[in-house]
Amino acid sequence: MNWLRRRRREQDLERELRSDLELEAAEQEERGISPAEARYAAQRAFGNTALIKEEVREMWGWNWLEQVAQDLHYTLRTMRKSPGFTLTALLSLGLGIGANTAIFTLLYTVLLKPLPVPNPEALVVLGVRDSRNTKEPQTRFSYPVLEALRARNQVFAGPFTYVSDLLKLNTNGEPEPVRVALVSGNYFPALEVAAERGRIFSAADDLKGDPHPVAVLSHRMWLQRFGGDPDLIGQVVRLNGYPVTTIGIMGADFFGTQVGVAPDIWVPIRLMDRLSLPGMMLDNREAIWMPAMARLKPGVSRERAEAAADALTHQIIAELYGKHASSDQMHLVLLPGSQGLSKLQQQFSKPLLALMVLVVLVLLIACANVANLLLARAITRQKEIALRLAIGASRGRIIRQLLTESTIVAFAGGVLGILLALGSTRLLVQILPATRDLAPRIDWRVLAFCFVTSIVAEILVGLAPAWQTSRPEINSTIKSSDAAQSNRSPRLGVRAALLVSQVALAVILLVGAGLFVGTLQNLRSADSGFRSDNVLQLSLNPRQIGYTTGQMRSFYDRLLEQVRAVPGVHAASFIDSGLMSGGKKTEDLYPPGYQPRPNEDVFSEFNAVGPGFFKTLGISLPRGRDFEARDNAAAPNVAIVNEPYARHFFGMRDPIGQRIGVGGKPEMEIVGVVRAAKYRTMRDESPRIVYLPLGYGGFGQATLYVQTGVAPLSLIGSIRRIVSGLDKDAAVYDVKTLTAQIDESMAQERLTAWLASFFGIFAVSLAAMGLYGVISYNVSRRTREMGIRMALGAQRIKILASVLREILSLTLVGIAAGILGALALTRFAAALLYGLTPGDPLVLGFSAAMMLAIAAIAGYLPANRATKVDPMTALRYE
Repeated sequence: MNWLRRRRREQDLERELRSDLELEAAEQEERGISPAEARYAAQRAFGNTALIKEEVREMWGWNWLEQVAQDLHYTLRTMRKSPGFTLTALLSLGLGIGANTAIFTLLYTVLLKPLPVPNPEALVVLGVRDSRNTKEPQTRFSYPVLEALRARNQVFAGPFTYVSDLLKLNTNGEPEPVRVALVSGNYFPALEVAAERGRIFSAADDLKGDPHPVAVLSHRMWLQRFGGDPDLIGQVVRLNGYPVTTIGIMGADFFGTQVGVAPDIWVPIRLMDRLSLPGMMLDNREAIWMPAMARLKPGVSRERAEAAADALTHQIIAELYGKHASSDQMHLVLLPGSQGLSKLQQQFSKPLLALMVLVVLVLLIACANVANLLLARAITRQKEIALRLAIGASRGRIIRQLLTESTIVAFAGGVLGILLALGSTRLLVQILPATRDLAPRIDWRVLAFCFVTSIVAEILVGLAPAWQTSRPEINSTIKSSDAAQSNRSPRLGVRAALLVSQVALAVILLVGAGLFVGTLQNLRSADSGFRSDNVLQLSLNPRQIGYTTGQMRSFYDRLLEQVRAVPGVHAASFIDSGLMSGGKKTEDLYPPGYQPRPNEDVFSEFNAVGPGFFKTLGISLPRGRDFEARDNAAAPNVAIVNEPYARHFFGMRDPIGQRIGVGGKPEMEIVGVVRAAKYRTMRDESPRIVYLPLGYGGFGQATLYVQTGVAPLSLIGSIRRIVSGLDKDAAVYDVKTLTAQIDESMAQERLTAWLASFFGIFAVSLAAMGLYGVISYNVSRRTREMGIRMALGAQRIKILASVLREILSLTLVGIAAGILGALALTRFAAALLYGLTPGDPLVLGFSAAMMLAIAAIAGYLPANRATKVDPMTALRYE
């Protein structure tokens, strides 16, 4: 109805204006003027009818809505007529917004997203900080300390604890590995979560000496393994052969307290022994291995809870361990726990933040590129805009129409970016290690932030071309022809500033990509201290199927004997914690009588290895002997140390025959010294390591290394058959080459190198596009001038040089600004580099040379094309 009413008003307005013009013309005729001249005179006397219509419509109200509709219609029509501009602008913005959305979604999921529990801000992570150094707090405790703290504290619910392991699930079919979380009985109550079906277990299910054999399943496990059976509650399943009763099923959103590691099943932690996991040493007060979280009680601040819990912890430690000299320097701290505690967060926080900075720079380049395109289009429409201003259009109306164009481009680019982000987010997850349970979803807040930010940014950058274009010299613009305008010396102005900005940002991204790629290459070529080529690794854990320590030793001995007999196998041996797996076991192992210096860290890492391990991995043993079959639990304790350990504790003395032990006790004799080798990552220097014989130094899960003379993966089938022949229930998992394991350990470097390279290439492409567009426009404006110069005898090379000189001068300014920006920004990423400094001259020089070469190519192509135009054609060019 409103539309019909407005249409009638338009018809009435048209009739009224026509009637007034006819009356005025009639009056002019009565004065003796001819009818044709009378109509012109009436029009002059009456004024601008289009402006009169606009003023009348404004009095009707809602005129702005009609104008917006007109602007939208006009913009869509012009975009359809310029597919090259439209496609370039949409791709530029779409890729920029898509990259930002994908990276920010991943960053939000890994680092910022709260746990799916009520009031996650009340959760805290327990840690211990040493006041003598500035290292990150240590977040591992012994279970007896946590039990005492749970029973006696008054400020929080907890601590609750959790560890996970791969166990074998059997439900009257083939056993399959599942991830099982062993949690304290207060785990679910402290998190304030309930089961979707059935019930959660409580402290009564986790009593020492009498734990209830119960289990709670994840929603995914219930659907995928049990087909969503509604009668599953009360049924018995077997974990490592031990029967447990299913009492509950969690909701679909609950994944626990570790981002990226979602358990399939939760069981009480006191079932550990019954599930054949005594190696965890639950009641050993010397075993510091368990993480802990807690929930603050209502009304209790984190500072108050920390002070009370710290005092109580000192009392507990004094009761359990006696007075330690260092206990006064160790303090319990409560860290924010709303995001849980995950290795993924610790490993990828810095790379993700660095990548976030890179993609923001990419978006800025994309916005500058689109602004340049909009400005180029607006300049070509100067005569049209001058005519519209001449017939009464306001400057604000012109600016609004031009901003409508940039808004539509930004909106369409945002939609395309979100579609690209939906696919690329999953691709990013595949690059991260051990993230099978990480399912980033584009949160509406993330989506709104990226979308609104992108549109606002593009509107802001669209203001410059809109403002500049909306104030032409009306008379001169209308009177002059395109040819006359082209004779004027072109002024780049805002376009030059945008171009310099694009080049500078592209150089920053190139430098970042060069540093991250160089870091990855340096790590790959670094000396690991061991042999990694033609080495196969695989993991086993016979304890999962009920093996005792003695049975496991026999199993491993027989396995080694048969594997070493396989054709193509040169050597084979075991290690307790595999190389480059991130595992870490430390203890204060040092010689009797050694006097630690103030604030000295006397802790060393330790690992257990089998006979022939050092030969298998090619780690040289310059002094002493290797472990032998006689080095077992019944023999005197012996150890092999690496060179960093020997240098630190013995200096120039010969360590062979010396004794070492926990707290300086003479518990074991050093029988060998091995060369330093990388242990946890290729980035870290070799730590002090004490190697123990596998058997009394550790038994349970172990990693088998097989050195081969053939393709390592070709032996997988043979080794699996050997394991199955020894015990059909024994599982082999985590099978890969040692080279692949090393590559996985460099996941954060690989992620930053790959994505930084992609963003760098994309940024350079956008900058090249901007350079090409600017020089093409400039050359087109100077075509007539070039024709005159060539007609007068100017050499083609000089004209070409004059064009390149202009674009290269702008590029050099951008390169200089980019290098300064890179030096300022990359110093914050110094911790991510290896073998390089933020101001590495080779990386800076390569980035500058690459940008200069691209600018030269982008400028040469249109300039060369223009110089080949026939001078007579150029003289007639408009």
